Amino acid sequence: MKKLCRFVFLMVLMLALAGAGAEEQSETIRVEPGSMVTFGRYEQDGNPDNGPEKIEWIVLDVREGKCLLLSRYCLDTKPYHSKSKNITWKGCSLRKWLNDEFLKTAFISSEQEIIAVTAVDNGKSQGYGKWKKTKGGKNTRDRIFLLSCEEANRYLGVVFNGPLNPAAQAEPTAYAAGKGAYGETVHKSETPDTAYAWWWLRSPGYVQNTAAGVGGHGTLLDSGAAWEEACVRPALWVNLDELAAVFLTEQPLKEKRTSGDYTYAILGNGTAEIVRYSGKGGAVVLPEALDGYPVSAVGEDAFLNCSDLTSVTVPDGVTAIGEDAFMYCTSLTSVVLPDSLETIGNGAFTGCFGLASVTIPEGVKTIGNDAFYGCEGLTSILVPDSVEEIGNTAFAGCSGLTSVTIPNSVKRLGEFAFNRCKGLTSVTIQDGFAEIPDFTFSDCTGLTSVKIPGSVKRIGIRAFWSCSSLTGIVIPEGVADIGTEAFGDCENLASVTLPDSLASVGDSPFTTCGALDEIRFSANHPYLALEDGVLFSKPDHRLICFTKAFAGGDYIIPEGTLAIGERAFWGCDSMTSVTMPEGMTAIGEEAFCYCNGLRSVRIPASVTAIGDHAFYECPGRMTVTVEKGSFAEQYCKKNRLRREY
Repeated sequence: MKKLCRFVFLMVLMLALAGAGAEEQSETIRVEPGSMVTFGRYEQDGNPDNGPEKIEWIVLDVREGKCLLLSRYCLDTKPYHSKSKNITWKGCSLRKWLNDEFLKTAFISSEQEIIAVTAVDNGKSQGYGKWKKTKGGKNTRDRIFLLSCEEANRYLGVVFNGPLNPAAQAEPTAYAAGKGAYGETVHKSETPDTAYAWWWLRSPGYVQNTAAGVGGHGTLLDSGAAWEEACVRPALWVNLDELAAVFLTEQPLKEKRTSGDYTYAILGNGTAEIVRYSGKGGAVVLPEALDGYPVSAVGEDAFLNCSDLTSVTVPDGVTAIGEDAFMYCTSLTSVVLPDSLETIGNGAFTGCFGLASVTIPEGVKTIGNDAFYGCEGLTSILVPDSVEEIGNTAFAGCSGLTSVTIPNSVKRLGEFAFNRCKGLTSVTIQDGFAEIPDFTFSDCTGLTSVKIPGSVKRIGIRAFWSCSSLTGIVIPEGVADIGTEAFGDCENLASVTLPDSLASVGDSPFTTCGALDEIRFSANHPYLALEDGVLFSKPDHRLICFTKAFAGGDYIIPEGTLAIGERAFWGCDSMTSVTMPEGMTAIGEEAFCYCNGLRSVRIPASVTAIGDHAFYECPGRMTVTVEKGSFAEQYCKKNRLRREY
């Protein structure tokens, strides 16, 4: 569910940026054989109440823009086939389960899109050469499959009757073990005894009603196809494109151990990272050490969906709280963080609706993406001077926040950082801050005052969109760029003061600001001009928007105007006709949307570009005067607008 929400949000973000003219592209993910990634979710810890866990995969191969993944653990127990009979991979019940139930359970539809349909070779060369009585059957096309004997040998060194092979050993998850997974206890001199599972390969065994597998010692064996205690270790190829970068998370392999209510991993520096909590919740004080290893981190998903957790005290010595560590701990009301803390990871407290207050210690440098997303009960937050980065949507949806001060130590403030903080009434941005990013304070409907320092050079796309309580804004000298719709839908914004330093203004910066009747700037402004209540940019001869001072009626656009910006006259009910000058070349998207009083429009032949929905919801009796053979004539025909010549 979490990944689905994030994917939907990401798609909305991408569409919004695309609509605003954003040109950035996602990077493709880069992985190497031997590394590990997390991808998809499946029940693993045997506690379905806390939701499915992220699946860890070992990268076996990378080629042609794809990577081959093998699950690190044996995820489930299943027979190779439901009946003891002669069988091949193509007809076995395990293949059907993997490509149907498992695929739909472990991966949301968007994740399924990046799993490649693979031409699976089941030829003789894929089996064990000395088992000559059996055949692998016809080739198949699968999204999820099992390794063959040949692939297990090539990637993991699996051989028949060979020595102990740690590379091919796999532990069953607690869920699989609870279903009776067969395991072999292996004695090692340097580590505790461990039970490793027996897991299926897709190749046939010695006879046709058996299938090959890998035993607890990591060597090749075979067993009857109907054996129910054998384990499943899925494999798949993933396309390494932009979408994969959204879902695949690369991680180092870690040895996991259990101590009381905690599963932990030993890090390279000899400290412990808590990777899972299995206790009853309530008021929890995390241990300073586990089995003698000092605790230095709370890992990814460690307390995910722990709905009975009411408070947590993190001990001194912990430097990082990992991604989604306390996500959806819906009963969590208080958190005590140590002075040693440096990083609050992505989504660390997402959806902790009851969290009322958090003191972020001095020393924290990074507050990750979504770190406090949707913490509706959070009423105050002090961002210390040590913080250098606040991620995308870090405090989005914190509707209880009333005031925020962003210190000048912040080198990067993410997009949507305070989006939908509807209780926010005042924002102070300290001097030294260079940019207010796209969508930063969008939908902060309670915001009445903003102090912008002169160090700010850019105000991003929709940075203050729908801040409906703003009545006035002073943009200080130094700001050079105001993005598209930066103050759009600020319905009570009455006055705006703009500096001489301004050299770029995006389309419709004040769209649907119905109360705006005064835009102040110097008489000889190098970039802007205001004529009859209409704002123009001088360098590109573009009509930007109208203000409340615009008289409406029959409007003749001044000679020399080359373009009408996007949403320039959105909702202008007072205008009855508009005449565009010869030489004009472009009309932006939604330029005259909802102009309910508009009766006639004259478009010259020089116009060669008209954006989508330029006259959306204008009166049906509106007439457009065009020239025969012109671009405007064709536009009217396509959009069924009444025209005359």
